[in-house]
Amino acid sequence: MTVEMLKGKIHRATVKQAELDYVGSITVDEDLLDAAGIYEYEKVQIVDVNNGSRFETYTICGERGSGMICLNGAAARCVSVGDKIIIMAYALYEPEEARTLIKNWKREGKSIGLVPTMGFLHEGHASLIRRCREENDIVVVSDFVNPTQFGPNEDLEAYPRDFAMDSELCESLGTDLIFHPEPENMYQNPCAYVSIDTLSETLCGKTRPIHFRGVCTVVSKLFHIVAPDRAYFGQKDAQQLAIIRKMVEDLNFDIEIVGCPIVREVIEAEPLARVDYVSIVDARSMQPVERVEKDVLAAMAVYIGKTRLIDNFSYEV
Repeated sequence: MTVEMLKGKIHRATVKQAELDYVGSITVDEDLLDAAGIYEYEKVQIVDVNNGSRFETYTICGERGSGMICLNGAAARCVSVGDKIIIMAYALYEPEEARTLIKNWKREGKSIGLVPTMGFLHEGHASLIRRCREENDIVVVSDFVNPTQFGPNEDLEAYPRDFAMDSELCESLGTDLIFHPEPENMYQNPCAYVSIDTLSETLCGKTRPIHFRGVCTVVSKLFHIVAPDRAYFGQKDAQQLAIIRKMVEDLNFDIEIVGCPIVREVIEAEPLARVDYVSIVDARSMQPVERVEKDVLAAMAVYIGKTRLIDNFSYEV
């Protein structure tokens, strides 16, 4: 069982040449390859920051100290001289190898922050990664569409995925490690799950009864694999945040859970929305309240077309 993880990167390198008549590849100053831990002839992913193109090729060594970045052959058609590109190399790690890498960081006294995501990253995720970068020596982002939190009537296959785009965003924000396993890497005919009762039975839990069991299970697995000092979650998913905090408390995880402010995007049109629920609940227990006598959460979920959106605001007494 292996997981694919980012192992080396050259960030925002400037394209100095583009040679259509040469064999397809990318020529890179050998000093840069050594510094990034990328080998000659290794397959790499290229992201052009200027035009958004993404493609794969292989590296060949350029003259040391030259600063050379030259796209060759067909790859030369994807860039222009002067473009900024990100060069990324990946490797397959056994989970124990990933743990060893993380243990080495910890042995060096480095703090580790984890941002768990389902991929298809947006500005909300970016805000979590930025906060994590500010507060930790090492930033790990998990990029995994977790099948165990999808119910039988929810379309797992239709969930959007764009790992190249995710990698570009993570790289631009200084992520040290992207944990991008396949489902078979995380689950092998599982019989054990993590479930937090009561808190998961209201709001989203009413219509998605297995959702939070899947969330707690995958997050606890990520906590064991990455062993972070801090983990970052958006307050937009307020029920999830409360459940994760309760799981950490009940299971004695030595991890600080950091809730980050909601980042909202403006919807230009006035779409027709179908309300799923609107509810006021206790901010800790997620149970409905009739009178506001302590901190509460006002939460709602709506459908705009086939897209389900949630939002909330807190009221502190």
